[in-house]
Amino acid sequence: MDTFNLDSFDTSEEDVKELKLWLFREQVRLKAERKELDELYAKFMLDKESFKKEMDDLKKKMSRDSDTLKHQQDMVDKKLLMLENAYRQLDKDKQEFEKQKRIFEADREYANNHTKNYEVFDEEFSFFQGVNSSLALKKRYKDLIKIFHPDNMCGDKVTFQKIQKEYECLNALYMEK
Repeated sequence: MDTFNLDSFDTSEEDVKELKLWLFREQVRLKAERKELDELYAKFMLDKESFKKEMDDLKKKMSRDSDTLKHQQDMVDKKLLMLENAYRQLDKDKQEFEKQKRIFEADREYANNHTKNYEVFDEEFSFFQGVNSSLALKKRYKDLIKIFHPDNMCGDKVTFQKIQKEYECLNALYMEK
């Protein structure tokens, strides 16, 4: 814009008009700039409020996300603890199972080694059914021998041999116990 030079200022009427015109133009320019500044300030304040609201929303969202993350981390920790406990229990159960398996295998091996030489008799046709001790076994054996000995009138050699075999097997089993 034009600037007014005071050094060349005369008090003439024309100079006063020129000065008034310059002042008017300057006032109009300043009002326009003032209006522009006010608009910029209003826009700045709106942007500031919008930014502040956005920051508050982001802070709330971050807080919620942080709480959610903490909750999820707690859940993961609990699940991890449950898994660790389950694996420990599984390991204990596995060890117990292996122990029982070894005992079973040992019992089966013992049974296989000690019953190989003995014939297994069917309980239904056993002459010594209901016998549960060595003494009862001997008593039943003596009674059966009296009845089925081949020298007796009712005696039978095959039945006598079956009684003899069964007695020997059962007697060996009672002796081992």
